[in-house]
Amino acid sequence: DDGYVDNYTLAYPLLKANNQKATLFMVAKCINTQNYLTSKQLLEMDKNNFKVESHTNNHDDLSKLTYNEQVMTLKTSRIVLEKLLGKKVLYVAYPSGKYNNATSKAAHDVGFNLGISTDNGFTSVSDNYYTINRIYVNAFYSMAKFKYNLTHEMK
Repeated sequence: DDGYVDNYTLAYPLLKANNQKATLFMVAKCINTQNYLTSKQLLEMDKNNFKVESHTNNHDDLSKLTYNEQVMTLKTSRIVLEKLLGKKVLYVAYPSGKYNNATSKAAHDVGFNLGISTDNGFTSVSDNYYTINRIYVNAFYSMAKFKYNLTHEMK
């Protein structure tokens, strides 16, 4: 999430070398700013199995915004990213995983097909497509802890 330049310098080469796929959720307003990815880097990554999707325009705390404010930041991010990438941007990860009752509607109304929270746990096809859970990964986890989190439901 966010679109820090280390996604390009560290993660992207490893994934590309191993023909693996990933998704990057980019804060649109941060493109071409210090410590964040450039337009050129994003285009290259998106063409090479490192899909670029939305993380709002300003890294907004959606849980504190009205429906109309959410529509504005979500719509702006889609416009910026779609113009840059020349493709539809269909997914959004909510900054810090925060959302409120209006977020699902706002994400749907703007044209996203999926909204991703940081609610910990597994997700099934019967769950709300706009409040998808994640399995949290911390850089300081041991391999045993990482494996455990991938195989055990967490709440």
